[in-house]
Amino acid sequence: DLAGGRFTLALFGAFSAGKSSFANALLGEEVLPVSPHPATAAVGRILAPEGDFRHASAVVTMKSREDFWEDILHSFSVLQLAAPQPETWTAAVVDLLVGGLHPSALPHAGFLRAAAAGWQEAEALLGTVRTVDLQEYRTLVAEETRACFIQGIDLYYDCPLTASGIVLVDTPGADSLHARHTGVTFGYMKNADAICFVTYYNHAFSKADRGLLAQLGRIKDSFALDKMFFIINASDLASDEEELQEVQQHVAQNLRAGGLMKPQMYSLSSLLALEGKTAGNRELYEASRFSSFEQALADFAGGELPRLSLAAAKDNLSSVRRRTEEWQEKARQAAGQREAQMRELQEQRRLAEQRLRLLTEEERPRRDLRREGEELLYHVRQRISFAFGRFFQESFHPSLLREDGGNLKEIFTACGRELERSVQRELEQELWATTLRLEAAGRRLAHA
Repeated sequence: DLAGGRFTLALFGAFSAGKSSFANALLGEEVLPVSPHPATAAVGRILAPEGDFRHASAVVTMKSREDFWEDILHSFSVLQLAAPQPETWTAAVVDLLVGGLHPSALPHAGFLRAAAAGWQEAEALLGTVRTVDLQEYRTLVAEETRACFIQGIDLYYDCPLTASGIVLVDTPGADSLHARHTGVTFGYMKNADAICFVTYYNHAFSKADRGLLAQLGRIKDSFALDKMFFIINASDLASDEEELQEVQQHVAQNLRAGGLMKPQMYSLSSLLALEGKTAGNRELYEASRFSSFEQALADFAGGELPRLSLAAAKDNLSSVRRRTEEWQEKARQAAGQREAQMRELQEQRRLAEQRLRLLTEEERPRRDLRREGEELLYHVRQRISFAFGRFFQESFHPSLLREDGGNLKEIFTACGRELERSVQRELEQELWATTLRLEAAGRRLAHA
């Protein structure tokens, strides 16, 4: 199982952070289109060919009709539009006006327009799973009017990265459009073998970036190993080394603010790395600074993580061995001894069942868990209270509240709705992290 296992590397980052170019540099080929858009919540996986899935083929899972309709309802709600009807929603989108909208709501307008434009072609495909070639895969990913109907895509691609057992996962962007899909993002944060957080050199740490970082900071203590890598992409845009160091300090400061005190941080250029790999230009590849990250990833995937897995495997094998030796010893005993031990075991079982019955009737474990939950929720409320000022400043930004910007009353209302959504997103992220803490508390009570 260890020899044939997979290693999941999940990419996180806001829209236009350079995740696609970073993935291409890892793959060593220009596989993904480098102009993804914020209107899709699809999860993309790239893995080695297997079974009937040949090289450069992709399995496309379309959204179900119910899931797609929930997306439509969500965007209509964010834009404060009247509830849509299945027969007439495309017509309502045609008359959509963006004046007076908060900037964070604009992606929802873009999503609705793309969905309306592609509806006629996509309606019959909702709920289906089909296999396409690489050319169509790129078209599906790049064209917004088609990508917004996709739930997920698995691309089977043969290259050194996937051949080594690594599965590359491109998660939905952290932007507000994907607020309904935080459960998917949280699942990959929790279960991926390694996480790469990608931010762009020219606009390191958007509001969406900070939301992702806060979530990583909340759940980092549940990881057995430090599996997070932080990437400053397009570092070749720095005019000199001093400017690059200033950006690195800015990123490190933001990471510390998110509770990530000793981050593994790499400044690199995906475009230079890809160009160096495809042209066989070693000098260009070294200039990209990509090799230091790839070496760190190789050490983690081939060293630290396997050591942890091997230690767990050894514990399991030792347990099996002890059990087998006990059975062997019992098999050698005389019949009378075995019967006496059987009676002893039956008595132990009776006592254990009695204790279990008492445990289900006992209030203490439930009371302790309830107390733990109340304490965790108290701290959630405290953290949201402390963060409220920042959410308020971001939502009611002075650049939006200008008399020449349009109807001030509408703009002010839009800012209020954005503040409500920001607090709602923060609460949802906090509650996801709280589930991990409650799991840990439950395990402690079970072993007490």
